[in-house]
Amino acid sequence: MADTQTLKYAFTGTVDEVKDLSMDLVTNPTITHTLGTDSGTLTASTTVPVTKTYSDTLPLVAGVLDIDLTSLPGPEATTITFTGLKVQFVKIICPASNTLPIAFWKHAVNGYNLFGADNASAERVEIMPGGKFMMYHPNSAEDVDATHKVVTIAGNGTESFSILIVAG
Repeated sequence: MADTQTLKYAFTGTVDEVKDLSMDLVTNPTITHTLGTDSGTLTASTTVPVTKTYSDTLPLVAGVLDIDLTSLPGPEATTITFTGLKVQFVKIICPASNTLPIAFWKHAVNGYNLFGADNASAERVEIMPGGKFMMYHPNSAEDVDATHKVVTIAGNGTESFSILIVAG
């Protein structure tokens, strides 16, 4: 039996703002700010497929780390490869104990743009200590291949981050 993947995701954010009208006989109104909730479940057979998953907590070594999406360490000494797949979902968490932000961007050689479909440009994302980042690519990222595969991560010393990448 082959491995199966089921990704359940939810993006939500709601703020209730109570306006202070400073009037004795008026109830202060509440304004709700939201972009709604976007959620879903993805599998190998959905329009946006997911067939491989990688997750780990990784330390930086001397402030730097490269992730090769064609050769990720898997369970029981296996190797996970996203070759021929698109990254569909990314979640990154940086512990509050980190002292500086950790930055993620396309490597200069054989780089993969984890945060956008256009590998001609190099988007950069910095995640602050205690910060969380989540992104969903609805089958729009480029395929991972021999010339689009490496993500560079840089920070300070031996700080760490946790990452979840789902591809299909």
